[in-house]
Amino acid sequence: METLEEIRETLNGIDQLMAVLFEKRMQQIEKIIAYKKKHALPIEDVKREMEIIERNLGYIESPVYQEYYEKMIRNIIELSKDYQQKQ
Repeated sequence: METLEEIRETLNGIDQLMAVLFEKRMQQIEKIIAYKKKHALPIEDVKREMEIIERNLGYIESPVYQEYYEKMIRNIIELSKDYQQKQ
């Protein structure tokens, strides 16, 4: 059985990977901002948001985690829109 410290070390590594992926995602949001500005598109696209949520839920195998993953994806979308509004 793993110790609490070993489990926490694993979580630290996962958090580090998530931070790297978050930055990569935000870099893509920068490109979306430029595209939307150039083409005078609105920040919010409810249909697209629903597509993102549905697609991402398909990546989660355990039904136990789906509700929580959906919340995380919705939060990421909200963060992205907030960032877009401030640019």
